[in-house]
Amino acid sequence: MLGSATHSSSCACFRVEGLFTPYVYVRERMIDELGVEPVMASYFLSVLGAFSTVSRIITGILADRPQIDCLILHNGAAIVAGIATCFVPFVDNYYVLLIYSAVFGVFTGTSANHR
Repeated sequence: MLGSATHSSSCACFRVEGLFTPYVYVRERMIDELGVEPVMASYFLSVLGAFSTVSRIITGILADRPQIDCLILHNGAAIVAGIATCFVPFVDNYYVLLIYSAVFGVFTGTSANHR
Protein backbone atom coordinates (compact mmCIF):
# COMPACT_ATOMS: atom_id res chain seq x y z
CA MET A 1 0.00 0.00 0.00
CA LEU A 2 2.90 2.38 0.66
CA GLY A 3 4.08 1.86 -2.93
CA SER A 4 0.72 2.59 -4.54
CA ALA A 5 0.52 5.88 -6.44
CA THR A 6 -3.28 5.81 -6.18
CA HIS A 7 -3.15 5.51 -2.40
CA SER A 8 -0.56 8.27 -2.24
CA SER A 9 -2.74 10.62 -4.29
CA SER A 10 -5.86 9.92 -2.28
CA CYS A 11 -4.07 10.58 1.01
CA ALA A 12 -2.43 13.79 -0.20
CA CYS A 13 -5.38 15.94 0.85
CA PHE A 14 -5.17 14.64 4.43
CA ARG A 15 -1.43 15.19 4.50
CA VAL A 16 -1.76 18.79 3.41
CA GLU A 17 -4.48 19.44 5.99
CA GLY A 18 -2.25 18.25 8.83
CA LEU A 19 1.07 19.52 7.53
CA PHE A 20 0.78 23.08 8.77
CA THR A 21 -0.76 22.33 12.16
CA PRO A 22 2.55 22.30 14.08
CA TYR A 23 3.67 25.52 12.44
CA VAL A 24 0.58 27.30 13.69
CA TYR A 25 -0.37 25.74 16.99
CA VAL A 26 2.66 24.28 18.76
CA ARG A 27 4.35 27.66 19.33
CA GLU A 28 1.10 29.08 20.72
CA ARG A 29 0.68 26.04 22.95
CA MET A 30 4.20 26.52 24.29
CA ILE A 31 3.42 30.11 25.23
CA ASP A 32 -0.15 29.71 26.50
CA GLU A 33 -0.10 26.30 28.20
CA LEU A 34 3.54 25.74 29.12
CA GLY A 35 4.43 29.32 30.01
CA VAL A 36 7.45 29.45 27.70
CA GLU A 37 8.75 32.88 26.76
CA PRO A 38 7.84 33.87 23.16
CA VAL A 39 11.51 34.09 22.14
CA MET A 40 12.20 30.58 23.44
CA ALA A 41 9.03 29.27 21.75
CA SER A 42 10.27 30.66 18.44
CA TYR A 43 13.19 28.23 18.53
CA PHE A 44 10.63 25.55 17.72
CA LEU A 45 10.31 26.88 14.16
CA SER A 46 14.07 27.35 13.80
CA VAL A 47 14.79 23.76 14.82
CA LEU A 48 12.01 22.47 12.56
CA GLY A 49 13.32 24.43 9.57
CA ALA A 50 16.95 23.46 10.11
CA PHE A 51 16.20 19.74 10.35
CA SER A 52 13.85 19.95 7.37
CA THR A 53 16.55 21.57 5.24
CA VAL A 54 19.19 18.97 6.08
CA SER A 55 16.66 16.18 5.56
CA ARG A 56 15.75 17.47 2.10
CA ILE A 57 19.40 17.42 1.03
CA ILE A 58 20.04 13.90 2.35
CA THR A 59 16.77 12.59 0.95
CA GLY A 60 17.52 14.14 -2.43
CA ILE A 61 20.80 12.26 -2.55
CA LEU A 62 19.07 9.02 -1.51
CA ALA A 63 16.21 9.48 -3.98
CA ASP A 64 18.66 9.66 -6.87
CA ARG A 65 19.68 6.05 -6.26
CA PRO A 66 17.81 3.61 -8.50
CA GLN A 67 17.39 1.01 -5.74
CA ILE A 68 15.40 3.47 -3.56
CA ASP A 69 11.64 3.54 -4.11
CA CYS A 70 10.78 7.22 -3.72
CA LEU A 71 7.10 6.54 -3.17
CA ILE A 72 7.78 4.29 -0.18
CA LEU A 73 10.30 6.81 1.16
CA HIS A 74 7.77 9.64 0.83
CA ASN A 75 4.79 7.76 2.25
CA GLY A 76 6.75 6.25 5.12
CA ALA A 77 8.09 9.66 6.12
CA ALA A 78 4.63 11.22 5.96
CA ILE A 79 3.26 8.46 8.20
CA VAL A 80 6.01 8.93 10.81
CA ALA A 81 5.46 12.71 10.82
CA GLY A 82 1.73 12.17 11.31
CA ILE A 83 2.22 9.69 14.14
CA ALA A 84 4.65 12.05 15.87
CA THR A 85 2.08 14.84 15.65
CA CYS A 86 -0.53 12.60 17.31
CA PHE A 87 1.58 12.59 20.48
CA VAL A 88 1.95 16.39 20.78
CA PRO A 89 -1.16 16.88 22.97
CA PHE A 90 0.38 14.57 25.58
CA VAL A 91 3.72 16.41 25.78
CA ASP A 92 4.11 19.05 28.48
CA ASN A 93 7.85 19.66 28.36
CA TYR A 94 9.63 22.34 26.31
CA TYR A 95 12.63 20.17 25.43
CA VAL A 96 10.49 17.23 24.34
CA LEU A 97 8.60 19.60 22.03
CA LEU A 98 11.94 20.72 20.58
CA ILE A 99 12.79 17.06 19.94
CA TYR A 100 9.40 16.69 18.30
CA SER A 101 10.16 19.68 16.07
CA ALA A 102 13.40 18.01 14.96
CA VAL A 103 11.60 14.71 14.22
CA PHE A 104 8.77 16.50 12.42
CA GLY A 105 11.28 18.57 10.43
CA VAL A 106 13.24 15.51 9.33
CA PHE A 107 10.22 13.55 8.20
CA THR A 108 8.36 16.43 6.54
CA GLY A 109 11.58 17.33 4.75
CA THR A 110 11.90 13.74 3.61
CA SER A 111 8.33 13.58 2.39
CA ALA A 112 8.76 16.83 0.45
CA ASN A 113 11.26 15.35 -2.01
CA HIS A 114 10.08 13.74 -5.22
CA ARG A 115 11.89 12.41 -8.22
